[in-house]
Amino acid sequence: MNRRSGQALIAQCALIVLLTLPSPAQAQRDCAAEDNTQTLREPVYRRLESASRAIQEGDAAQAADKLATLADNVEGYERAVVLQTLGYAYVESGRDAQALDAFAEALAMEALPRTPQQQLRYNTAQLQIALGRTDIGIDTLRRYLAEACEAPPARAHMLLASALAEQERYRESLVQVEAAFAKAEAPIETSWLRFKLGLHFETGGYDAAAEVLLVLIGRAPLDVSAWKQLVGAYFEAGDRRRALAAQALSRRLGLLESPEAVRNLANLYRALDIPYKAGVVLRDAMAQGRLPRSAETLEALANAWIGAREWLRADEALLAAADAGGRAKLLVRLGQVRVERGNWQAAVQAFSDALQRGVETPAKVRYQMGIAAWRAGDVDTARSALQAARDDPQQRQAAQQWLDFIERSVEAG
Repeated sequence: MNRRSGQALIAQCALIVLLTLPSPAQAQRDCAAEDNTQTLREPVYRRLESASRAIQEGDAAQAADKLATLADNVEGYERAVVLQTLGYAYVESGRDAQALDAFAEALAMEALPRTPQQQLRYNTAQLQIALGRTDIGIDTLRRYLAEACEAPPARAHMLLASALAEQERYRESLVQVEAAFAKAEAPIETSWLRFKLGLHFETGGYDAAAEVLLVLIGRAPLDVSAWKQLVGAYFEAGDRRRALAAQALSRRLGLLESPEAVRNLANLYRALDIPYKAGVVLRDAMAQGRLPRSAETLEALANAWIGAREWLRADEALLAAADAGGRAKLLVRLGQVRVERGNWQAAVQAFSDALQRGVETPAKVRYQMGIAAWRAGDVDTARSALQAARDDPQQRQAAQQWLDFIERSVEAG
């Protein structure tokens, strides 16, 4: 909480003294249970009334000067009331440190009736927190919550929640938020919901975060960030199907525009073993210009088509990815896809191109190339590839077995 927001909170109660000052002919009731027979003398009451009116009219500095003088000439209950009012004047005139001193002295005197005493404690806590004195502000606010005559307002719990969150005490903060929500009138403020959402993410309460996000989305259905957070919450909670449903629905609403969002949706489809839909999402996004036709995107598209066993589409995507500057391994994958299609000669060409570009495991590629060449009826290429693969210890036994098989087949005619 910054200084100005803290002042705004204090300002709401800046003239509360007018509501709590007993006139000479009146007596206050302490927490509606104890009579307080203390009263202000007529001259003191009139000067306080005049100072409070000055504060209300925007002349807080002048009021503060007069009240400071008055405080030096009164004692006991009257001094506590004057210090309380002086503190508000200081707040209104931007003299926050002096305001805290006045409040602290008034509180320490324990001379005010319990209700205004506790209200002053609440206002003091607000100011302490606003000025960055968070530890002492938390203690002051906790005491207010424990001793307040009437049920503390929801905002008091939210103030404490904010201070605790500032110290990364998120679970304690969440307890106060829940207390605030229980007291608040519907509908809950959106800013409070967003604050609670942040606490759920910080504490790993992803299911609870999703519930808050559904409320926020209900208020603003086209809030892209809320939809993204909902997908993330479901995903972190392990509910991938709901994550996918949320992502897909946001796409139908026209909110899925960023490349990252498109890729996330495709990844969710693949994670849920729906690779064909992943391929459709990527294909359409490239066609609409929402994803670049880069080697990376084309490889992802190829992987989706491979998962869906759409071999021809996978072939086209892998070839395009390789042409777009992809790594040699894409050509190896292309060869494997062509093997799945039974397109043996084209597979040999893909393996050969991969070897020319340079691959990490050339012997393994030559082994696959040798088998494809044999299936294509190219005995010489099959022998050459398998003999080269045999030089590698890891491929030696399997390559020799194929070479022996080829020789037996050739001899058998």
